[in-house]
Amino acid sequence: SLPEQKRLAVLAFRSAGSSDAERAFGDGLAETLSSRLTQLERFQGSFWVVPLSEVRRAGVDSAAAARRALGANLAITGSVQQVGDRLRLTANLVDATGLRQLRALSFDSPVGDLAALQDDFVRRVGEMLDLEIGGAAREVLDAGRTGDSGAYDAYLRGRGHLLDFQDPAAVEAAVADFQQALQRDADFALAYAGLGEAYWRLWELRHEPEVVELARRACLRAVQLNDLLAPVHVTLGLLDRGTGQPERALEAFDTALRLDPASAMARRERARTLEDLGRRPQAEEAYREAIRLRPGDWASHNALGRFLYVQGRIEDAAGQFRRVTEIAPDNARGWTNLGGMYQLLGRHRDARAAHERAVDLQPSPAALSNLGTLEYFLGDYPSAARTFERAVELDARSYKLWQNLAAARYWAPGQRARAPEAYRRAIELIGTALGVNPRDAMLYADRAECRAMLGEGAAARVDAERALALAPDDAQIAFRVAFVWEQLGERDQALERLAAALAGGYPSSEIEAHPGFAALRANPGYRTLVAAAGPPGEGAATQQD
Repeated sequence: SLPEQKRLAVLAFRSAGSSDAERAFGDGLAETLSSRLTQLERFQGSFWVVPLSEVRRAGVDSAAAARRALGANLAITGSVQQVGDRLRLTANLVDATGLRQLRALSFDSPVGDLAALQDDFVRRVGEMLDLEIGGAAREVLDAGRTGDSGAYDAYLRGRGHLLDFQDPAAVEAAVADFQQALQRDADFALAYAGLGEAYWRLWELRHEPEVVELARRACLRAVQLNDLLAPVHVTLGLLDRGTGQPERALEAFDTALRLDPASAMARRERARTLEDLGRRPQAEEAYREAIRLRPGDWASHNALGRFLYVQGRIEDAAGQFRRVTEIAPDNARGWTNLGGMYQLLGRHRDARAAHERAVDLQPSPAALSNLGTLEYFLGDYPSAARTFERAVELDARSYKLWQNLAAARYWAPGQRARAPEAYRRAIELIGTALGVNPRDAMLYADRAECRAMLGEGAAARVDAERALALAPDDAQIAFRVAFVWEQLGERDQALERLAAALAGGYPSSEIEAHPGFAALRANPGYRTLVAAAGPPGEGAATQQD
């Protein structure tokens, strides 16, 4: 029998073909199955689906790995094979805890009507999962469809390519696939939705401002064709939030939740937007509501942990990240975030163990960045520089990694001459990001730091003041601006901003460990600030994933 609470991961389908198009088609079938099963969550009891993008990101390829990395208790594996003019599909339902095959299905269908084949496949898998698919559920599943088999074939390949959203070539291939689908059916709403998402992914990869408008146009066209597509409103919300329009983003996420109250992504992004708007009590309640709705969802605990970290509630944040590692013991993001909290709490041995565990599981840029940050604040600048170099090799588009690398090189013996090139690269990337979202206070604060380290005092002051104007009560912004003032020789202003940072919960031990504050720490005014702040926090700021 199936568990009362079904936490399902759909794994990538095996394809008998070896070409890129065949692999993308198989991936698209699995992704579409996963997303359509997700649409059924609101009509079921205790049932939710891990997004296939998370399955891919975690490198999960088995039911056992789905349990340990994602907290799933059920997994679907499958295969697709074309034989002549017929398509053969198989699906196996596996108990991710006992590693037993519970149920299976296999059927052949003509390739002439792929949309009908997918409908039949979803229905059969739903029956295998004991899901009830009534009239309202069928209406949701039918939204945005096409009757053109060629258009649907291109759409499936697009969804498959988009799973590799960290690969620019794959995202470009997805754009071409969705455009091909729309050439065959200009009213194919789901293809417009996919195209909008693909353009947004291109922005995340390349930070080219022109693709933001292309993404918005595609999403709006999808909504015009069919306003029942909740994921399209989520993408619109991401666009608005990413371009500094939080009020519009909130409206988009609210619309998505009216259409699909079970959408975990819409709920988490809505909470993040409330946080951006400074409505912190409402944001925290929204994060906790997401956990109440999906108590075994590691991603919701991870999101709440990030929020608590930003608010300076480090012990509480650590508790949420520990919960992530309990739900999913092989979840690299949980371990790297927990390691970051241990850094802040001064538990350096535990922090190193957690960071190394994360890197062993998945050497992501965030995991390497956190390990490098620990090495940096322990004074091992050469090791930190090497670790940040590894991170930059994995993600050369992250300004924060370049900024961290520059700082490590600045303090590492014999490497200071190599710091300016990294600072300049960070400044270049920040400028591109500000072209899309000119209201991001952290971007201004970080650029101010980079400019101060390059001796560009006037420009650094402008950026620092802009950051404070946008986020006057943010402890992290206050800390970064304090460092800028210290670098520019403005000691009184630096102490004033440090007082604000400490009052906002920022750990004093980061100031104690930061090499750039060495002279300031000898100032009597600093000792007065620390004493007034109470018992010191421990560790260093980290990158939350």
